[in-house]
This record gives sequence, C-alpha cells and structure tokens, in this order.
Amino acid sequence: MEEILKQLQLSSEAIKIYEQCLKHLTPLTYNELYSIIPDLSFDDFKKIIDELINHNLLIQIKPQNPEILIQYLALPPIKPILNFHLNLASNFQENIQRSTESSLNQIFEESEIIELDSFLNKFLEIRKDVSEDGLIQKQDVEEIIAEFERFTEIQNNLSELKDLLPDLSQKMIRGLHPKFANLLEDLPKIKNKTGVQESLEKSSIEVEELIKNQFKEMEALIEETTIEPVKTKIKDSFQYVKDFKLLYLNVISNFEKIMNKIQQMILQKKNKFEDNLKGTENLILEKLNFNIQELFKPVSGFSTHIGNIMQQFEVYSKNLSIDNLWLIKSKSRIIDEITTIISNSKNEIMFILPKIEDFLNIEQFQNIPKNLRIKMGASNPHTNSLVKKYKEMKVEYKNIQNENRVFLKGDNDYIIVGLVKEDSKNPLENIIGIGSNFKPLINVFSPIIEASWNAASSDTYAYTKGVHTPKMKGSPKEMPQIEKKETSSSTYKTPVEPIKTQKIEPSQKSNASDLYPINTAFNLVIKRLDTMSGVDFSKALQRIADLILEKIGSSVHLLRIKDLINKYKDQTAPISSQQNISEIIGEIEEIKKKIL
Repeated sequence: MEEILKQLQLSSEAIKIYEQCLKHLTPLTYNELYSIIPDLSFDDFKKIIDELINHNLLIQIKPQNPEILIQYLALPPIKPILNFHLNLASNFQENIQRSTESSLNQIFEESEIIELDSFLNKFLEIRKDVSEDGLIQKQDVEEIIAEFERFTEIQNNLSELKDLLPDLSQKMIRGLHPKFANLLEDLPKIKNKTGVQESLEKSSIEVEELIKNQFKEMEALIEETTIEPVKTKIKDSFQYVKDFKLLYLNVISNFEKIMNKIQQMILQKKNKFEDNLKGTENLILEKLNFNIQELFKPVSGFSTHIGNIMQQFEVYSKNLSIDNLWLIKSKSRIIDEITTIISNSKNEIMFILPKIEDFLNIEQFQNIPKNLRIKMGASNPHTNSLVKKYKEMKVEYKNIQNENRVFLKGDNDYIIVGLVKEDSKNPLENIIGIGSNFKPLINVFSPIIEASWNAASSDTYAYTKGVHTPKMKGSPKEMPQIEKKETSSSTYKTPVEPIKTQKIEPSQKSNASDLYPINTAFNLVIKRLDTMSGVDFSKALQRIADLILEKIGSSVHLLRIKDLINKYKDQTAPISSQQNISEIIGEIEEIKKKIL
C-alpha cells in the first residue's frame, strides 16, 4: 500500500492520514482527520486534504441538512492504482515497441557480419586469382632482377680490358724494338746528313705506320672486347627496366580492377541485403505490434471494468446519506458536534461530559445569542476555576458523577449519545456513540439525558445524596461489602476493606455514601495500575482529587495526590515496574488511610 501511495508522490503525512482514515469504514470530520497529526499547521493540513481529494483517495460528503457536519470518506486506492496501472500498461506497451524496434534495428545494423555463402565463395575465388597472379608476377620480377645482375659482366669486361692494356703496350714496345735496333745498325753506315735524314724520314714513316697499326689493333680490340659488349648489356638492361615498369604498372592496374570489382560486388550485395533486411524488419514490427495490441486488449478491458466500478462506487459514496443517523468514534468528532450545536441551536443546548476541559473551549461561548439557554453537566466540581468562568457567562452548570458518558442535545432536534473508551490509544477510536436528528430517536434518548441532568447537583455543598454513576451501580459485589464492614470489620481479610471501616467509623464530616465513590475510585486505580501509563494514572488521580474536593472539601491530603499527579503526568510509558506499582499502592493506601 505504502509503495503505491509513494508512486503518487504523496507526502509521508498524507500517507499516514490516509492509512488511518482508510481503517475506518465511517466518514470522519475535518477535525477528526486533523487529530491524526495535530502538530501540522492548518495550511499544511489543508494542502494534504486537497492533495488526497485530487488523487481520488478522499471524497467530501456534504449532507443535505446544513446543520450536519461535512464529513470525509476514504476511498480504497483502486482508482489511483488503476491510473497507475493504465499508465504502466501504456508505458509498458510503448517501451516494448520501442525496445523491440531498437533491438531489431541494432540486430539488422549488426547483421552485415552475417556471411552469405555466395558472397564468401566469390570473394574466395577472387582472392585465389589474386594470389596466383601475385606468384606469377613475383617470378617475373625475380627474372628481371636477375637480368639486372648482368651489369656485373661489364665490370668483368672492363677488368679484362685493364689486363690487356699492359700486354698491348709491351707488344707495341717489342714491335718497335727491332725497328729501332735496325735503325741503330744503319746509322754508322750513313755518311752524310742527307742520308741520315732520308733514313730517318724513311724510318719515321715506318714507325708512324707501325704505331698507327698498333693503335688500330688496340682500338679494334677494345671495341671488340669491351665497348660493344657494354653497349649491348646496357641496351638490354634498359629494355629490362622498361619491361619491369610495364609489368609493375600492369600489376597495379590489375589490382585496382580487382579491388573495384570486389567493391562493386560488395555494394551490390549490401544494397540488396539492406533492402531485404528493411522489408523483414517492417514485417516483424507489424507482427509484433499486432501481437502486443492483442496482448493488451484483455488488460484494457479489465481496466475499463475497474473504472466503471470505481465510478459507481464514487457516485454511491457521494450520495451516501448521513442525514438521519451517524456514528461517533472520536473526541475530535464530539468537539465538532459541540461547535455545530452551538452554531445552529436557537433555544436550548445541553452538554453532559466527563470533564469540561477535554471537550470545551471557553472561546466557543463568546458570541452566542443571549436568548440561548446553555445547560452543562460534568464531573468538575463547582469550585473549579473553569466552571466558575462558565458560570460567569450565565451557563447553568451542574456537577455530576460521570467518568465516561457524553450527552449532547441541541434544541429538540439534534442529539449525540456516546461513551468514552478510556483505554483507547487511537485518537480516532476513543469514543463509541451515535448522532441523530431523527425525531423518534431523539424522543427515545431525551428522557435519559434529562434524567442525568436532573440527578446532577447544582451546588457542591448541597449534594446530600450520593449520585452513583452507572459504573458504580454495575458493581454489586462491593456494595454489600461496605454494609458488612460497617457492622463487622473482622470478617474481611483484604487490606483495603479494613481501612475503609476504620476511616468511615470516626468520620463525622462525611457519611458512607460520600466516601464510597472515593474508595471505589482508589480501588479501581489500584486494579488498573499494571496497564496504565503515567499520563493515564495522573488523569485518574486528578478525577479522584476533584471527587474528594466535591465530597469532602479542601484537604491537606490533596497535596500528596497533586505530587503524584505531577510526578507521573509526563510519563507516556506504562508503569510496568513492580517496584513502582508497589510504591504507588503504598502511597495510595496511606492517602486513603488519612482521608477515609
């Protein structure tokens, strides 16, 4: 429940008020709701009530009779749950569709990794061709590189030429040597200058021819052995370079063609694959959306039925009649009813209450009409300061022995009858009673209310006859005990009864009927000590103190009772310690011994 209410973003105070209100099947007034968390400011409390109404958790019931209080009824949180359920279903459907679509998109976006057999086989064939072409081209390149190695032969030829030159020069020298030897042999034979000149000229021509022939032979040899082979090698090498260039360009061109072919094939496959995937995706989404809608049709129909039921319940709740008879469950409701009676009555009102301060506020009587007669009865003695204030306002007050009765009457057309549940810790269930403006029912209860009023005392000291509350009349076992005690105190063994007789006999100020309610009240407190908290105990002692003041008058022993009241009035925990209980019983017995 609390988790559902938190989903509505209700405050913790609103949740607490709603949960408490929902436990009660009957409507509650504004003040009854406020009593759940009385520490709230009125503005904050109003915001909480409006918040609950806006969330269809609380409805306002306005009676047709304006004299009857406006009340509030807590509705089960079916409508908020339904709204939350519908929102959840809608969000769930949207999330499913969105998630499904997103998942499909992701799947199909990543589905390019799906291998197609034909595409893979084709790619493997192309890869095989590329590998084979690469091997062939690799061999061609190796052959070209091997041809480049022929340049080393040029170096060998040049080395051979270098080796031939010394031999050639030696050969030339050896060829010239005989010629010069012959020349030297012929020189002595020459006898004149002219002959020498002619001889030298003749020899020079031969030498020149010889040298020319030698160099021609050398040139021819170099041309044959070196230059021509080198030219041939260089020419062949450059041709191989051109062939390598063509081969390299051909390899690049073939590779580009192959890559373009692969790219074109991939694009074709990709486009076709995307088209197929898109069609498949749309088909799957259509099927899923249809299935989701079919899945949520029963939920939607169920929600519609719940909505219709809630609308009927809301109409029923708003038309709920509280014009003739209604339940009263709390003191806060009694306070509201008192305010209503004061506001709407014109002739006479009557209040019979356990204690004035628990239900009335002096400010409620500030602006009442002068011709309105007010009768008030309570257990407060006439000497009480609050009672005196009411008397000053012309309120007819009577003292009545009353611990739990609540009677309210406005004119002759409005009554409240109830009993206080003293043991209740729940502020919404500390009264049990009814209210009505139904005339025959008023006629039934009016004599009871009037009898209680007539039996009350208008003056503390004029109280000569003991007016016993229904609680005292309902304990027949103790009445004969007191009568027997007055005749013979030796027949009783309980420690309380002998004390009664001892105090009753010497008392000259009060008779037995005056002391009996006091003794009974003390005994009742002793019996209930183990279940009472300090606060409850102090309240019970305060009632006894008022009773003593009424029956006996002022007494110094009231100070001891006041001390006990002050000692325990702020203790909310139970008086569970046996030591505390025994101490309290001892003090009560001593007080009884002094007073009775």
